[in-house]
Amino acid sequence: SSSSSSSSSSIHPAAAIPPAATAAAIHWVLKDGAGHLGRLLFARWGSQLDCELKQFRLAGDLLMEAGGALELLTLFAPEFFLPLACVANLAKKL
Repeated sequence: SSSSSSSSSSIHPAAAIPPAATAAAIHWVLKDGAGHLGRLLFARWGSQLDCELKQFRLAGDLLMEAGGALELLTLFAPEFFLPLACVANLAKKL
């Protein structure tokens, strides 16, 4: 009887993680996953960019700035944090 009461009172490790921490971890994985996807896309087509390097360098700089601006927008629109952060990371990694 005492062994069943002690096992029922123990907390499962996953139940001890607060929901906010779980949501933050999922957001982080999705946001960084979008950035890694951008890096993979660039690696696939990067060799074709050699012919017009200056134009693609300018486009890359513009995408980096746009990504930074989108990251700042997450402060003003927290309800759209995940989509804005994903697109920002994607733009910054291209």
